[in-house]
Amino acid sequence: NKQLGEIVEIGNLPDSYTVNKIIESNSNYIKIEINQSSNIKELLANVPGGSTIVYVEIIVHEMFNSLNSTISIGTEYNNEKYMKINENNLYFAAKYAISFENKIYTDEEINVYFNRGSATNGTAFVTVAWN
Repeated sequence: NKQLGEIVEIGNLPDSYTVNKIIESNSNYIKIEINQSSNIKELLANVPGGSTIVYVEIIVHEMFNSLNSTISIGTEYNNEKYMKINENNLYFAAKYAISFENKIYTDEEINVYFNRGSATNGTAFVTVAWN
């Protein structure tokens, strides 16, 4: 189990991936790929009730070539519950991460909400961790 503020190791980032592939996962975290071909809404994880969401991360591996490309992490009822659009920038290759303790009491579907804008390339890796 991850503790608040503990670094989640993400491993090495190979140069080639397939669309929306689960890159890494275990019983406490999952990382997926988002690219210019991804859907507007992508399932990130189904987190079991009683868990505590402790970390979300977006790594922009290859910048998206559109200033209008946006991404957020949230739920069906609050698309920006875990990371807001203005807390990251897909136009710059960088790591955007937030640590917190958010206890959930029922199973929760966490999604990535993606707007490609006019991007024709770009790759990001999105992670959520819980305990």
